[in-house]
Amino acid sequence: RLSKSAELNPITAVVCPREAIVSNTHREQYEASVQSVIDAILAGDIFEANISQRFSCTLPQNLKHFELYRRLRARNAAPFACYI
Repeated sequence: RLSKSAELNPITAVVCPREAIVSNTHREQYEASVQSVIDAILAGDIFEANISQRFSCTLPQNLKHFELYRRLRARNAAPFACYI
């Protein structure tokens, strides 16, 4: 059902302009987190880490939540992703 690309809006359609996207982490904070992980790896304390950040923007009012999920799924079919 999710793979029916004929029913999807074009994935290239811009949902949120790049300049409207906001991160919860400043670039300097993110780079400091990366450096911290590198230091911990070199010290032998860890062997991998997952650094993440949240991006947000105001979506168009006519965009339904499930349609956004389908667009994201079409661009990045993460195996454990789901729509709840």
